[in-house]
Amino acid sequence: MNQKIDLFIQSIMKVKINENKYYNIIAYGLIGGLSAFVDYMIFAILIFISEKDNYLYFHVVSYIIGTLISFILNSKYNFKKTNKTAQRLTKFIIVGISGLILSLILMKSIQTYLNISEYLTKIMVIIAIAIFQFTLNKRITFNK
Repeated sequence: MNQKIDLFIQSIMKVKINENKYYNIIAYGLIGGLSAFVDYMIFAILIFISEKDNYLYFHVVSYIIGTLISFILNSKYNFKKTNKTAQRLTKFIIVGISGLILSLILMKSIQTYLNISEYLTKIMVIIAIAIFQFTLNKRITFNK
């Protein structure tokens, strides 16, 4: 199974964008899209099978899983930095915690002041945090 995932991601990443100056952001977007999809699906399933009052707790759980997937895939396929894994993971986690805190503030604020569905709120927050974390991870975690 792991080899199939590797082959799938490698086939996507072999597109000629590797020579493109926007390679990292395109790859981050693809990987982020996959991670965000997993994050969102876990969140939606937890909301669906439980009480909506727990949406912040479910957001934390799904966010952590999505962040770990993102780190593994970005390290291996996007930034191609597999050395100093513990150091990079620590930086990635710090960026992730910053993103989590900001996302919790956004989730609560949007829910409180705009009173829109938890599902739409989650999508809005995922987009905002993706931009925030790409910038920090590119500069801090992967030194690019």
